[in-house]
Amino acid sequence: MKMKSLALLLLPAVLLIACGGDESVVAQVSTADAVATVNGKPITQGQLDVYARRRSGQGSMEDMINDLISIELLAQAAERDGTHLDAAVTAELVAHRAATLAQAVVRARLDANPISDEQVEAEFERFTSEDLGEELNARHILVQDEALARQLIAQLDEGADFADLAREHSQDGSAESGGDLGWFDQAMMVEPFGATAAALAIGAYTTEPVQTRFGWHVIKLDDRRRADAPPLEEIRDEIVGFLQAQMIEAWVNELRGEAVIDIR
Repeated sequence: MKMKSLALLLLPAVLLIACGGDESVVAQVSTADAVATVNGKPITQGQLDVYARRRSGQGSMEDMINDLISIELLAQAAERDGTHLDAAVTAELVAHRAATLAQAVVRARLDANPISDEQVEAEFERFTSEDLGEELNARHILVQDEALARQLIAQLDEGADFADLAREHSQDGSAESGGDLGWFDQAMMVEPFGATAAALAIGAYTTEPVQTRFGWHVIKLDDRRRADAPPLEEIRDEIVGFLQAQMIEAWVNELRGEAVIDIR
């Protein structure tokens, strides 16, 4: 067996696929659609399909069937020597089973209640009616030494061109464009970079170096503008995902309200 395939044997999710994780489920499996049997126990086409998806189609069908046979042999060995009765193993199998069922029922719920165009458009209108804040257009010079950052600020004070200094000294990809970072939302930037840039007046640069995990920055604010919403089609998938998450959250809260839950 290839080492790559052997490594896949250690994946808990794959072990669950092979073993079933629930004797009531295993008992209902028929040999009718089996791609192989191991000591009379079937490995079904469905198991093979799931395994193939997890491997992103890498490897031949023969390799994947042989992987599942090896997994099943190990699972049967675990059942013979009592490993399947270990508390930690049992807990893991139960957790994987619950997660698999939860994912399946969520998919079914979403399929049965598709998000409509009307819902998407209504959410887009709500989103665009809010204040989206502002966007900043800034440049920076990134260096790893605070003393050098202070020297660069001194050169700016003496009239040096910010873009020229950035091209000469900045240690990131924006150097070629004179440190130009384009338009961005403050929240996109690591702090305190974002807050410092937002506090600058247009045309001003920082008089003290700004330290982040990337190094020391000298920042210049070129412009600021009110943020505009992107076109609907550009964010349609995000809106659908947001509405789906809201739907599932509401359903889970409904289930919680109907359930008897005892947290100890």
